[in-house]
Amino acid sequence: MRSETDLNDDFKKQDVSLLDFLKMFPRMFVHLLLSPLFLMLVLAQCCFSSVIAGLATFLNKFLERQYSASLAYSSLLVGAVNLPAVAVGMLMGGVIMKRAGLSLKTIPRFSAAMLTTSTLLFVPLFFMGCPTQKVSEVNHFQNAQYRSLALCYSNCSCPASAFNPVCGSDGVEYISPCHAGCTNFTKDPNNTHRVQLYTSCRCMSGGQSARPAPCPNNCPHLMLPVILVISLASLIACLTHNPMYMMVLRCVSSEEKSFAIGIQFLLMRVLAWLPAPALFGTAIDTSCIWWKRVCGRKFSCGYYDNNILRNRYENLSL
Repeated sequence: MRSETDLNDDFKKQDVSLLDFLKMFPRMFVHLLLSPLFLMLVLAQCCFSSVIAGLATFLNKFLERQYSASLAYSSLLVGAVNLPAVAVGMLMGGVIMKRAGLSLKTIPRFSAAMLTTSTLLFVPLFFMGCPTQKVSEVNHFQNAQYRSLALCYSNCSCPASAFNPVCGSDGVEYISPCHAGCTNFTKDPNNTHRVQLYTSCRCMSGGQSARPAPCPNNCPHLMLPVILVISLASLIACLTHNPMYMMVLRCVSSEEKSFAIGIQFLLMRVLAWLPAPALFGTAIDTSCIWWKRVCGRKFSCGYYDNNILRNRYENLSL
């Protein structure tokens, strides 16, 4: 049986055929996986990449749902603030690696300090969020006089799939004007195809009105500080990207460097970039308190419990 030295000598040759490489692949792969330092570094990078994958996939959705921002505005903030911070962090990490000349022993200490600091910056985000708005028949039920549907909209034949949120003058949101018991409306004088106000809403005490929009939350001003904190934490965490990458190159022999890089990115995609979005998506879905339905089946989430959504999303990000 050929030794690892023989395999490395064969791998260094320029005339190694594809068949020879495929024969050497299993043994070289196992040899790298049996290296404790290499495996520990790759697993650490997988954890880091999982957080990046979750933030990259669902951060704009989190901001939209948590702070009632439009999808366009939340995506703009992510692209204009968070992504540049990540790029600057990676660039600064390379500069620090070159100027400071971090050794194989210093890199883990530097990375641990930066990642700990980044984690601590995430802690205030647990308290910087908006409560779930009051939604009739979802998380808010009126007094006994109006609790029964027979007193509100039983004669309206509201479809089960109806979802056109309106904000009542009583401060409660309703799934649709029909569910609010509204029997009349006034049109926008500037646009006759647009409803300006729903009136004579029987599900509100006194027959009040409702406007065709979800009720606003009380903390949209927190959105910009939150994205700044997330961006700062991302910048500090990304300082470790290049040092850890260089550490991988230093912990393997020169003959295995290119092969080790390939295995590293293969494992990162299989263990981080594939399962992480699914894990974050599952955590977000489990915080849903009311689902839209199409043809009697769940279609998409209409309302989330903001506190549960924030806690689960931030916990996974840590």
